[in-house]
Amino acid sequence: SKPSAPTPLQAFLKRIGPKDSDMPWEMALGTYWLPRLGAIALSIAIVFLLTLAIQKWGPPVRVTMGYGVAAVLLGIGLHLDRKYPNYARVLFGAGFALLYFVTFATYFVPFVKLFETPTISLSGLCVIVVAWVGLAVRRNSRIIGAIATLLGHLTIGLATFTLTHPTLYS
Repeated sequence: SKPSAPTPLQAFLKRIGPKDSDMPWEMALGTYWLPRLGAIALSIAIVFLLTLAIQKWGPPVRVTMGYGVAAVLLGIGLHLDRKYPNYARVLFGAGFALLYFVTFATYFVPFVKLFETPTISLSGLCVIVVAWVGLAVRRNSRIIGAIATLLGHLTIGLATFTLTHPTLYS
């Protein structure tokens, strides 16, 4: 008899799951799904922490907390890079994303706004994009490179719409 066609849920999980289809579910859970679920849980925890910071503290403390958490993520990723490269990749992505968002927020988000002009924030975003591209080259990763390119274009777009002389950033 013919095997039955996979259900839509099974087909979806196969598309987004690990590429090794012969991997036992325990291995897939421990090496593929748990790091991603952990990154999501960490992101939610950071959002709750920043929500508390919005209610209790001023913008400099909020920004410092955001940069601190990003530095911890990047540091742990760097420490684990040789032994657990896939987990380190998740931490690098979360750390750089948080660096980008916190730097973006220093001008563009009212609750965290530190600067009266966007120049300092946009300069920081440019530095972060260049560092992200460096990581993409070091890891030979097309995905990291694509994300960095997208954020670089976003930064140029922000500069175009918020500065009187945007050519400095393009």
